[in-house]
Amino acid sequence: MATAPVAQLDAYRDEADRFIAALDEEYYLHFAGLKDEFELSPIYERFADLTTLDACRRLAASAEAEGRGAGELWRFGCEGYIGDLTRADAEEIAGLEASLTATVDGEEIGYRLLRPSIANEPERSRREALDRARVSLTEEHLNERHVRMAEVRRSATKDLGASTYRELYDRFGFPLAALGAQCERLLADTEDLYVSALDALFRRRVGIPLEEAKRWDVPRLFRANEWDTGFPGQAMLPALEATLSGLGIDLRAQENVHLDIETRPTKSPRAFCAPIEVPGRVMLVIQPIGGPDDWHALFHEAGHTEHYAHTSRDLPVEARRLGDNAVTEGWAMLLELLVNDPAWLERRLDFAKPAEFAAEASAGQLYFVRRYAAKFLYEL
Repeated sequence: MATAPVAQLDAYRDEADRFIAALDEEYYLHFAGLKDEFELSPIYERFADLTTLDACRRLAASAEAEGRGAGELWRFGCEGYIGDLTRADAEEIAGLEASLTATVDGEEIGYRLLRPSIANEPERSRREALDRARVSLTEEHLNERHVRMAEVRRSATKDLGASTYRELYDRFGFPLAALGAQCERLLADTEDLYVSALDALFRRRVGIPLEEAKRWDVPRLFRANEWDTGFPGQAMLPALEATLSGLGIDLRAQENVHLDIETRPTKSPRAFCAPIEVPGRVMLVIQPIGGPDDWHALFHEAGHTEHYAHTSRDLPVEARRLGDNAVTEGWAMLLELLVNDPAWLERRLDFAKPAEFAAEASAGQLYFVRRYAAKFLYEL
């Protein structure tokens, strides 16, 4: 974009593709625990012309004239403008997450390993101590930066011509009000089922009723350690390979797919897929903690990975990299929920009581869907 005007959308697409590739590679290296620093600034500076206010305004005009594809580029430009303004805090937050440690009962634990430690801790009092250490580090070192990013984001939204962040996304064409109404119906319709199912699950897995559960009990609940023998770590990758083979995909032959499933102290506890090149170089990353949670994470990210690995390189950048995340999340959930399916469990694993596990897993799925619905309504 250094020499091409924004109105030349094809030139903008090419530069946007390179910008996203650079960001995804930096994201992968840092959050996979392969690089201590999270260096966004050089990337934003190299592609500075993509995310200026002037670029955003021209893209808005193109979106009105050319429709959805240009509209995705407009959203990308606006998000890039905001990202540029908040990158210093994002870099600092990532660096702190990788370097901060807490001492709990004489044991030093890295910030990013605190949540896996909570999930693996059977003693409730120690889970509470680990969670309080995590919260303390967050409040002392991270929250100020998160708040500052939110304030900058709010101010930048006005620069982009919208009075609120929500108004901006309404302009992008997101059906926020309709989705909010669906979320309200979901929460109302599933309330009784949720209370009954989660109460039973907390009693069985954690030994407490739902009404007594605290934040530090939730990771333990979904760790589901009593099912560990049914989900051995050494069988996880072969099960994925066999499942994909049944779909006509030879995972070992996919030179464009890279699986990063090693444990590292500074690796993010949250699994992710980094489509650095679509479809040429797609990274699947998980931080194993044991049990069915690892299997869900691996298969979920495998869905993302295979989606990007099979996306045509001939599509424009807005179709290859941007657009509605429901597409790639659909593929991710398709594979993840196989892990809950009794027929799949019986075929791929020497598994006792598959129907019982499936029922518990469905309760867990209800928890997460409701959580996202409530989170969305809170944000609205």
